[in-house]
Amino acid sequence: MSAIILSQIPNNAKKDPDGTGYGVINYLPKTHTIILENNCLYNNYAGNYLNCTSTTDIYVDPAHLNQNIGAGYFSEEFQESINQTMINSILTKRCS
Repeated sequence: MSAIILSQIPNNAKKDPDGTGYGVINYLPKTHTIILENNCLYNNYAGNYLNCTSTTDIYVDPAHLNQNIGAGYFSEEFQESINQTMINSILTKRCS
Protein backbone atom coordinates (compact mmCIF):
# COMPACT_ATOMS: atom_id res chain seq x y z
CA MET A 1 0.00 0.00 0.00
CA SER A 2 1.18 3.52 -0.75
CA ALA A 3 0.16 6.90 0.61
CA ILE A 4 1.05 10.18 -1.09
CA ILE A 5 1.72 13.32 0.94
CA LEU A 6 1.70 16.24 -1.49
CA SER A 7 2.19 19.96 -0.92
CA GLN A 8 1.78 19.99 2.85
CA ILE A 9 3.63 21.91 5.57
CA PRO A 10 4.56 19.52 8.40
CA ASN A 11 6.31 21.83 10.85
CA ASN A 12 6.95 22.47 14.52
CA ALA A 13 6.34 18.86 15.61
CA LYS A 14 7.18 18.76 19.30
CA LYS A 15 8.42 15.99 21.54
CA ASP A 16 5.71 15.46 24.13
CA PRO A 17 3.86 12.53 25.73
CA ASP A 18 1.53 12.21 22.72
CA GLY A 19 4.00 13.01 19.94
CA THR A 20 7.30 11.84 18.56
CA GLY A 21 8.62 15.11 17.21
CA TYR A 22 8.92 13.91 13.59
CA GLY A 23 7.29 15.75 10.70
CA VAL A 24 6.23 12.56 8.88
CA ILE A 25 6.29 8.98 10.18
CA ASN A 26 5.65 5.69 8.42
CA TYR A 27 4.48 3.39 11.22
CA LEU A 28 4.19 0.39 8.84
CA PRO A 29 7.38 0.49 6.74
CA LYS A 30 7.35 -3.26 5.99
CA THR A 31 3.96 -3.13 4.28
CA HIS A 32 3.36 0.53 3.38
CA THR A 33 5.25 3.19 1.46
CA ILE A 34 4.87 6.91 1.98
CA ILE A 35 5.53 8.98 -1.13
CA LEU A 36 6.41 12.58 -0.27
CA GLU A 37 6.30 15.24 -3.00
CA ASN A 38 6.79 19.00 -2.82
CA ASN A 39 6.24 19.46 0.91
CA CYS A 40 7.77 22.13 3.13
CA LEU A 41 9.16 20.71 6.38
CA TYR A 42 10.56 22.93 9.08
CA ASN A 43 11.52 22.93 12.76
CA ASN A 44 10.51 19.36 13.63
CA TYR A 45 12.02 18.41 17.01
CA ALA A 46 13.23 14.87 16.21
CA GLY A 47 13.71 15.36 12.46
CA ASN A 48 11.64 15.53 9.33
CA TYR A 49 11.22 11.82 8.53
CA LEU A 50 11.06 8.44 10.21
CA ASN A 51 10.92 5.38 7.93
CA CYS A 52 10.41 7.51 4.80
CA THR A 53 12.33 10.01 2.65
CA SER A 54 11.83 12.55 -0.11
CA THR A 55 13.90 14.06 -2.89
CA THR A 56 11.51 16.94 -3.72
CA ASP A 57 10.68 18.48 -0.33
CA ILE A 58 12.12 21.79 0.89
CA TYR A 59 13.25 22.67 4.40
CA VAL A 60 12.63 26.36 5.06
CA ASP A 61 10.41 28.37 7.37
CA PRO A 62 7.06 28.44 5.52
CA ALA A 63 6.64 32.08 6.54
CA HIS A 64 9.43 32.86 4.04
CA LEU A 65 7.66 31.31 1.04
CA ASN A 66 6.47 33.88 -1.45
CA GLN A 67 4.51 33.32 -4.68
CA ASN A 68 6.63 35.95 -6.41
CA ILE A 69 9.76 33.81 -6.07
CA GLY A 70 10.71 32.54 -9.51
CA ALA A 71 11.88 29.11 -10.62
CA GLY A 72 15.48 28.57 -9.66
CA TYR A 73 15.28 31.10 -6.82
CA PHE A 74 18.35 30.83 -4.62
CA SER A 75 18.70 32.34 -1.20
CA GLU A 76 21.97 32.71 0.68
CA GLU A 77 19.95 32.44 3.89
CA PHE A 78 18.30 29.12 2.94
CA GLN A 79 21.16 27.71 0.83
CA GLU A 80 18.94 25.87 -1.65
CA SER A 81 17.11 26.22 -4.91
CA ILE A 82 13.35 26.50 -4.53
CA ASN A 83 10.96 25.39 -7.27
CA GLN A 84 8.19 27.88 -8.19
CA THR A 85 5.61 25.15 -8.82
CA MET A 86 6.23 23.76 -5.35
CA ILE A 87 5.84 27.18 -3.73
CA ASN A 88 2.59 27.89 -5.55
CA SER A 89 1.22 24.49 -4.60
CA ILE A 90 2.16 24.89 -0.93
CA LEU A 91 0.84 28.45 -0.72
CA THR A 92 -2.44 27.47 -2.36
CA LYS A 93 -2.95 24.77 0.29
CA ARG A 94 -1.80 27.03 3.14
CA CYS A 95 -4.03 29.94 2.18
CA SER A 96 -7.19 28.02 1.31
